[in-house]
Amino acid sequence: MGSVQGSCCIFCVLYSPNTAFPWMGLCKLHGKFVVSKPSCENFREADLKKVFVEGGHIYCLTCRKPLYSEQELLSHAGHTMAFEQCFDEVVCEESPAGD
Repeated sequence: MGSVQGSCCIFCVLYSPNTAFPWMGLCKLHGKFVVSKPSCENFREADLKKVFVEGGHIYCLTCRKPLYSEQELLSHAGHTMAFEQCFDEVVCEESPAGD
């Protein structure tokens, strides 16, 4: 991962993207909801083995599905991953009704 792309919030282990709008999410370091920045001095790269051990899965934002093993992760190369998701309980309110 390059330094320009790598320091973006969405690739940081401290950032929990919103499941519906991944460019917005919870910054666990600052404890507030933020819009993903292109770079941040507090960026922390994830240790994927540790994420699998502690969290049990990684969520692929590109495919919108959880991945449960490093082997499964290989088929998602180049996709955007989330190490934790920030769930929005009222996102259904933003969807138009299908009358």
